[in-house]
Amino acid sequence: MRHREATIYPYLNNKGGDLAKQWYVEYQFSLPDRFEPIRERVYKTINGSADERYAAAQKIIADKTRWLDNKEYIALQSGHNYLKRYSDSRISGRMSVLTEIETDINDFLERKKQQVNAKSFICYTSKMRVFVEWLKVNEYLKREITTRVIEDFAFWLSKTQGLSKVTIDKYMQIVGTFFDYEVLKNKLRVSPVIGADIHSYGAVVDKAAVPYSDTERATMKDVISRANPYLWLACQIQYYCAIRPGELRTLKIGNIDLQRKTIRVSAPDAKNQTTEMVDIPDVLVTEFSRFGLEKYNQDFYLFGRYGVPSATPTGKNTMRNRFNEFRKQAGLPENKKFYSWKHTGAIILIQNGASPYNVMEHLRHKNFATTEKYLRKRAVVGSRRVNEFVVPI
Repeated sequence: MRHREATIYPYLNNKGGDLAKQWYVEYQFSLPDRFEPIRERVYKTINGSADERYAAAQKIIADKTRWLDNKEYIALQSGHNYLKRYSDSRISGRMSVLTEIETDINDFLERKKQQVNAKSFICYTSKMRVFVEWLKVNEYLKREITTRVIEDFAFWLSKTQGLSKVTIDKYMQIVGTFFDYEVLKNKLRVSPVIGADIHSYGAVVDKAAVPYSDTERATMKDVISRANPYLWLACQIQYYCAIRPGELRTLKIGNIDLQRKTIRVSAPDAKNQTTEMVDIPDVLVTEFSRFGLEKYNQDFYLFGRYGVPSATPTGKNTMRNRFNEFRKQAGLPENKKFYSWKHTGAIILIQNGASPYNVMEHLRHKNFATTEKYLRKRAVVGSRRVNEFVVPI
């Protein structure tokens, strides 16, 4: 049976408005080392009149939502046996006494927990668990792990599990990082991942968001802007400011400075865990002004749970799901995603003559290699060489 990744964001149970009963805020989360999710209720401070209870609950909901989004609950994980869990349904058998390699992997994960954010740590633990369980089933736990073993694991991920090349590469990266750790500890002379022939494994799946054409942009604007102005604002912020959907969701009104024409993306919300300032072009400043944001509490999330600014952010997939409904209404293909607005804006910048290095800064990439790879997948940069065929057939 698989580990249940069950997060339920905090909500108020007001007992049907009955003030004679105890109201409470309830939420749920999961830990990597526990099978059953943890459900908690908060009763404290939710008392008095209905207005007082709603006000207290709103504050609790905001605090606990931020706590869940930042995955601060990972600090509650105990036992430090990151491999202990119910076995994955893909592989039979259960963990028992740790072998030497399991102990080493556990130590490796303990170190990684201090180096990466909570979301990345969950990725490390889940993939290393699958690797260890596969080793156990194939009786490799007490034997030397060779390059052939790594190739067999990649083959199993590809042929038996049907994983994509990108996912298999992620497995190999994490497993390779562990063996690099073993080399540093002088337990190995060389990592078995080095030299492993795994490049042919996994289906090649292109999940890159495809940018919008001029006609498609006009169509989506017409369909969304009047029906859902806040969703259209979210599309524009991606397009003009290259702010990612995950960063949009937790963007607070107080982080938008229309006087200085900047948006502050806080470290806990940013993809690269670094606080950054993003410029707002004049056209977007005008759009922001239409929403009267100065009237709202500056601690409110711009994209609140009920479609307007509030103390609780919108759900993780709410904007994307709403956008998909409008896309279907417009008759556009599924590869034109909510995230496509960010890519479209970057490509328009390039086509209008922006320097690739300025685009790198705009996208907040840490090195140009990332930007180059990004643009190679999504834009034609430079002259069209096909025009060199000057003699028709």
